[in-house]
Amino acid sequence: MKKLSLSPRFTKLTAALLSAVMLITACGINLFCSAETAPKMYIAFTGEHDSMEAYNEASVSHTVVDNISPDGKAVAYTVTSSPNQFNVNLFFDGAEFRSLTPATLKSMGCFFFWISAPEGIRLSTPILKDGEGTGFRGAVTTYNTTTGEVAEYTESFNPSGFEGYVMIDLKTTSYNKDWGADYNRNWSDVVDSVCRNGSNNFTTALVWHAPEAKGSQIIFDSVGVTDNVADFLAYQKTRPLKTNAPSASSASGTVKAGTQIKLTSQTEGAEIYYTLDGTDPTTSNTRVKYQLDNLGNSPIVVNAIVSLRAVAVANGRYSTVSGWNYNVLDPNTPNTTLVNDGSDLGLTWHFEDQSKFTVVDGMGPSGKAYKTVGLVNSGAQIIVFNFNDELKKLDKSLLSIQETFSFWVSNMDSQAQNFSLTFNAEGVGFYGTIVTYNTITGEIKEHNNVGGVDLAEFEGYVIFKLQDAKISTGWGAKNYSWQEYVINNGVEKFLSYRANSAFYGRQILWDDFAFSISYDKLIKELEAKPLRTAPPAADKPNGTLAYGTQVFLTSATENAEIYYTLDGTDPITSKTRKLYKLIFMAAGLYDSPIRITKAWDELNIAPDEDGKYTVKAVAVAENESGEQVYSAVQTFQYSLEHKYDGKMNVVLNNGDGTGKNKIGWYASEMVVAQDGAEYKRGDTGEIDLGMKFTVNASNKAYLIWMNLDTSGCVDSKGYNQFHNIQAITYRVEVSGLASGAVFKNGLGLQREGCGIDATTYVISDDGKVRKNASGSLTNGSYTVVMLIDDTTTVSGWAVATQTFRQYCKNNEIGSVGFYIAQQEYEKGYEHPVVIYDDFQAHFDSKSLLEELDIDGLLKDYDSGTNENSSMLVCNDGSGAKLNGGLTGFSAGLGLATSDRSKDERCLSVTLDGKDSYVSFGSFCTDIDAILCDGVAFWAEIPAGTGAVTLDFKLADNKEGDTEYFKYADTKWHYQIDAFGGAARVNGKITLPDGFRGWVIIPGDNFHYIDTESKFVNGAVDYDKLSEFTVSIAGGSNSGKTIYLDDISIYASLEAIIKAHAKSWKTTIR
Repeated sequence: MKKLSLSPRFTKLTAALLSAVMLITACGINLFCSAETAPKMYIAFTGEHDSMEAYNEASVSHTVVDNISPDGKAVAYTVTSSPNQFNVNLFFDGAEFRSLTPATLKSMGCFFFWISAPEGIRLSTPILKDGEGTGFRGAVTTYNTTTGEVAEYTESFNPSGFEGYVMIDLKTTSYNKDWGADYNRNWSDVVDSVCRNGSNNFTTALVWHAPEAKGSQIIFDSVGVTDNVADFLAYQKTRPLKTNAPSASSASGTVKAGTQIKLTSQTEGAEIYYTLDGTDPTTSNTRVKYQLDNLGNSPIVVNAIVSLRAVAVANGRYSTVSGWNYNVLDPNTPNTTLVNDGSDLGLTWHFEDQSKFTVVDGMGPSGKAYKTVGLVNSGAQIIVFNFNDELKKLDKSLLSIQETFSFWVSNMDSQAQNFSLTFNAEGVGFYGTIVTYNTITGEIKEHNNVGGVDLAEFEGYVIFKLQDAKISTGWGAKNYSWQEYVINNGVEKFLSYRANSAFYGRQILWDDFAFSISYDKLIKELEAKPLRTAPPAADKPNGTLAYGTQVFLTSATENAEIYYTLDGTDPITSKTRKLYKLIFMAAGLYDSPIRITKAWDELNIAPDEDGKYTVKAVAVAENESGEQVYSAVQTFQYSLEHKYDGKMNVVLNNGDGTGKNKIGWYASEMVVAQDGAEYKRGDTGEIDLGMKFTVNASNKAYLIWMNLDTSGCVDSKGYNQFHNIQAITYRVEVSGLASGAVFKNGLGLQREGCGIDATTYVISDDGKVRKNASGSLTNGSYTVVMLIDDTTTVSGWAVATQTFRQYCKNNEIGSVGFYIAQQEYEKGYEHPVVIYDDFQAHFDSKSLLEELDIDGLLKDYDSGTNENSSMLVCNDGSGAKLNGGLTGFSAGLGLATSDRSKDERCLSVTLDGKDSYVSFGSFCTDIDAILCDGVAFWAEIPAGTGAVTLDFKLADNKEGDTEYFKYADTKWHYQIDAFGGAARVNGKITLPDGFRGWVIIPGDNFHYIDTESKFVNGAVDYDKLSEFTVSIAGGSNSGKTIYLDDISIYASLEAIIKAHAKSWKTTIR
């Protein structure tokens, strides 16, 4: 048995209905059928007269309808306004019911009524107006007159979405009075209470409605009483079920010529008859039986004005007649109807505390556009674009034949934004084909079987194909075709969902919301317009930036020039506009002319009243016709971040197992984890506490997480500036590995699939430093240093690539994880032990490196001179120790730092007369390294030293596999002295006495050293270089000093020679 729990209000109201209405007149009996087959019924409300009235300030329109109720006519009313809950009175017009005596009323055992109500409303069963305070408790039986379904309810019933009879057992029902809590009266007591003078005083029935009934149509008929529920239900089951009226595939109105109209009825097995001349299909001699042909085509094809009428019949019972009127689309009808042109803020709605809306000129494809900017970084929001009066030109039939809905959007940020389609209300979705048309490149992309598309660095139209799409409502609860959705719901507005984490601080432009009759014609319309120049994009999203932060501008249009202003004026016309040009610093190194807030300070431009510094920029480029095409003007706004004045070194997790210094989530089947585990430190030998992981299994990859507490990274104003740190350090100790085995792990930030792409140094306890080697560790004890700057990025499958600072601003950081790679350990060493400890954040990387006694790491390379033109420096010679500068050297050499070179930092090497070597670490992080194909270095052989012969070897490392390459002394190199004299030299690198200058070795002149290498590809990978070794031949130079500097790589031999040579000293020697 089903049970529907409703409020006491419902229970009280429903009861009186039973007590109130007793049906049947002679007329009422005839409505059902003959008295021989039907139980005796007394109809109080016959449905034949428009006898009803609404109260409580509600307004309803009402009328008598035919052939909807099984008993013929019924009263239908539509709620047009309802500020609050309200009541409707049904006035009794059944004469035979009115004549019943109180004694006869008491003998009745069943109260019934027929109702048709839409889904989603709440209303009571009819109750007596005089007994509004009466409620009941008892059994309710329902009979659906369309499906034949019978259902039972223990107390009360809400007829939402129901059509049929409702029956209540009067003999077993108990009643209260005046909203009382005690249900201590029976049906006889109720009759006595109402019929006090011995007459039938039941004159009206009252129906209570909840406020959401507005806009709904409700139909009542045949309210009455009979002897008992069983006989009444048995009789109803003998009657034919209602035949559903036909429905058409297109609503009345305008359709395309040749449109097929398909008819259906929800009544299984029903036959449909139709006419095309407006006559009644139940009787007309022009009526035709509806049948599809063998290919599923309809016989009804609209090529002229048609008045279609149709009726369904099943079991000899006809449905109501349905009708549609069609006319053919005028071929001169515009293909595209613009329903919002991006110029009227009054047509938009949004949460004002979550996003900002403005109208901007010159940025949309036709001028004005909506500019939206996200203001919060958590949760999600909805923004709404209502449609203008142009939509009224599209009646439902014309709207249903539109092939596309489209809008123009500009998201030039690298952060992808999702664009989907929601009409009218939350919970409405689209699934089908989405096409994007890029108005900058002209590229067309089709995305099939999708609900939305993710777009980054995109400007153009998002086009939703409607005709073959699925439109869902109620979060997928019900699916419609486009035509069905339009007929049932219409279209008023477009809603866009925005994920605040992606939207925060970023702008999206919107324009040209439109419906189009033909997709092909729409594409032709778009392709006929000139392509647009890609608007400037800034590498920093709107928001707060630290002093000195550079803002770089780019345009995706090749060879486009960018003009910008800093005073808020239009960069197209302003006299203060500037051409955006990068400032060349050295090979591969450029500065932006826009620095926070230095660029404004130099021009004496103050921030606006909100403390924001504004950049307005536009890009311009020639199109194929030679015309200058301007992009949309982009506006970027930045605030100056308070200079950090808090602790310079902050403990994030000290590993002792207290507070937040603990392990987070981990896969217990993969590792055994222990908080605050005691261990002996490899660096100091002291006993400490750390986070210990014993590997149980190695046949799967898995994650381990540790908490981070960034609350100590606050400035004097209480603002957390973890995003501005310059380094992260932590301790890691590995044991239990077989000789030569490595422990492979990768660091993730805050969530799975989110890694940090930072320059990393692993310092072993013997002082050796390796670059970017934290992912592969052998047995040992290490300090890991991750250097963070404005170029450090966060990326992975779970996040869009963005800077570390940007990511940490937008996300609360509370954990760090390590992705442990799947691998097999040698037998006997199946359970390696890894201890992580002492996670710290550092706001001064220079002081950190000095404290760790590391130099030569090239992180703050001075590009202020042209000394290193046309090359990328991999080691600047500033390190003279076995650490970040040097990776190895002969024991007899004397090494020191010197200011002998032009940049006043180089390596001084005092010789011992023996064959010796110095190995330099490679610390170049420039992405252009992959383009290089040669090596250069600076050297000085002071006068009196004598000629010195050198050799050169380099190594690249790919995930632990190292390949070595050596200069082939059967080849040649170039020497350029201090006066710019250049010479191509065959054979060995012998530098003459008094030489000061550059040695340049072409990439083709290195050969692979098979005996020392682990083969990968046999070619130098310049972006993975790990070490350079300069070998020095022994001789009579003991005690002499030479100088080495700026071990570099280059991409163009011609460019590097031209940058440093002034003349050919000799051609070949």
